[in-house]
Amino acid sequence: PPLRIAAARAALPWLVAVAITWGFLASARPRPLSDPFWTSPGPLGILVGLVLVALGATSAALASAVPDRMPTMRRGLTIAAIGSGLALAFALLETADHRAVIDSGWWRGCVDCVLHGVAFGLVSVLVTCWFIGTAAMRDPLSSAAMAIAGGVALGAVAIHLTCLRGDGLHLLLSHALAPGIAAALLGVPIGITLRRWHARRRQA
Repeated sequence: PPLRIAAARAALPWLVAVAITWGFLASARPRPLSDPFWTSPGPLGILVGLVLVALGATSAALASAVPDRMPTMRRGLTIAAIGSGLALAFALLETADHRAVIDSGWWRGCVDCVLHGVAFGLVSVLVTCWFIGTAAMRDPLSSAAMAIAGGVALGAVAIHLTCLRGDGLHLLLSHALAPGIAAALLGVPIGITLRRWHARRRQA
């Protein structure tokens, strides 16, 4: 399908998961707009950055499997890089204003946010990888890494809107860096699986 249609289909599972979670779990709903958290430019900057990473990385991953879409892939990577820079910059600014009490509970909160971000974005990652695997895939590892970064960035958006931990270091490690952490940890195994699946489809 056209790139915009494939991207929309990849984002649809995320929208469904968010709607179900927010609809049935009151504790997982976004912070109210009156929350002081949203009057700070830091959280809003991180949010905008994550959205740009999601759009850019997913578009780049889909375009990477279509031979005549290299300019689109490069634009997507540029958008994702800008978004990542924004998210990291604003998260670092927040670390200067907030001090965290780092203990075992703090680390558990960080791990929980990353895992929940992965869970929210996992189906979107798999849908993107399915589109990549059915196209003219050339580099499964890089395509998988881009797909993971884009999908987990979507998941991190949902977590960022609901997380009640406001210290800057947590926002940096568990929100702004979540797409990169997931891509680094999952890129190789998912890329290898994608390559094997693609090879089996070509032989069938």
